[in-house]
Amino acid sequence: MTPLQLHLVRVFLKIFLRDRQSIFFSLFFPALLMIALGFANSGDAGKIRLAIANQSEGAVAQRFIDSMQTDTMFEVTLGDESSLRRGVVEGDYRLLLVLPPEFDVSQTAVTTTDLRLVVDAAQVRELGMLMPLLEQKLLDIEREFRDMSPLFSLAIEDVQARSQSYLAFLLPGIMAFTLMQLAIAGSGFNIVEYRRKGILKRLFVTPIKPSDFITAIVLARMTIVLVQLTVLLLFAVFALGVELVGNYATLYLIITAGTFIFLCLGFCLGSIAKQTMISRLRNK
Repeated sequence: MTPLQLHLVRVFLKIFLRDRQSIFFSLFFPALLMIALGFANSGDAGKIRLAIANQSEGAVAQRFIDSMQTDTMFEVTLGDESSLRRGVVEGDYRLLLVLPPEFDVSQTAVTTTDLRLVVDAAQVRELGMLMPLLEQKLLDIEREFRDMSPLFSLAIEDVQARSQSYLAFLLPGIMAFTLMQLAIAGSGFNIVEYRRKGILKRLFVTPIKPSDFITAIVLARMTIVLVQLTVLLLFAVFALGVELVGNYATLYLIITAGTFIFLCLGFCLGSIAKQTMISRLRNK
């Protein structure tokens, strides 16, 4: 790196540090977004709000209700059908299960009892997950009352795989968005603005070569991206408790390659565009 290129790098870094809007959207906005996502998903996944209207006085119905109440996936509410149906319409419950009066299967019963499931049309796609759970509960109760043992059983083996929080899942996307914004805005946007303001013409009548100018922008933006993403990573790990697993050298290699790619894309867009959208709005 020549002394001229190093001086230009320092100039571009000073320009960025003096731009409060760029600092906010590249550093503080992603940090605030991570905080909001962390608070919004700090708890466990919400339980399925299930309403049950029990019209039966049999032991089977009570056994089914007890089984659903002890299941950690459901939040069961009991009541009469009319009030619970209004709750489904108003969105208080995900679905309503109506147990009819004949829901009292004995060990010798051979007839099938139909249960009514009331659900909002907007939640129809969730039935693919809920129906197997309800059917399994009914099957377990039927086996218990008929004294039948299942033909097959599942043996669960826990391998203790690492869990991933919602924020940890979104963190790579937030970092990629920040990288893209810093790289493209730092190359294409600046080129268009410098050309619009006539800065490029004045620069190129000096001993500064175009290669020195482009090299300085690339090095300055690369430094800004590495520093900004490192700050975001440290904030996510130490302030929000995100667990990072993997090779850090590979991570920074990917960040460097991604920055270079988006810088090239920004230079291409900047060479094509005559002026930025912000400049157009100001001119109007």
